[in-house]
Amino acid sequence: MKGNWRDSMKRRTLAGCLLLFAAIPAVNAAVYRSVDANGNPVFTDQPQPESSRINVAPPDVVDVDAKSSQPQKKALDPAEPQQAFIPYTQLAIVSPRNEATIPTGAAGDVQVELAITPQLAPGDKVRLRVDGQVSQSALRTSAFFISGMNRGEHTLRVELLDSTGHVRQQSDPVTIYVQRASQNMPANPRSSSSAP
Repeated sequence: MKGNWRDSMKRRTLAGCLLLFAAIPAVNAAVYRSVDANGNPVFTDQPQPESSRINVAPPDVVDVDAKSSQPQKKALDPAEPQQAFIPYTQLAIVSPRNEATIPTGAAGDVQVELAITPQLAPGDKVRLRVDGQVSQSALRTSAFFISGMNRGEHTLRVELLDSTGHVRQQSDPVTIYVQRASQNMPANPRSSSSAP
């Protein structure tokens, strides 16, 4: 049995050496470049008249065992502190302006436009609060639309949320005054269509 084991090892060693020697010429094989009669480049392993030898870098080889032996990066733990938040240089409501009046004809519809500098980072979103209550859910946007606001004074504010949903920055509040038709004054007294 000892003889069979030694013979088997000799055969395996010999086979491994033959494979190794067979691969060496392929790695060191020369490549030649020439140009044919039509001006097209031709690449070959045989030297041709007026051809030049090209140095070919050895192929990249990934050692699977070495890769698997390196420590794996652990997944991010939400409880661990993340990269420090850098505030945006500008987060503001630019329309409507502070103390603007929304006329009766708008029927309480208000377009809220934002200025955000720099642009929103991946994962960051903004949401709109009206009178302290969330009016619009967090979105990657620079404008919100509020439909059918009640008459009276309202305060608008925008909040910037990071990818985890935490509020990281707020805009200054903007106060607006919404005019709406009422039972006592169904039409705007200043409009020409309400004249008797």
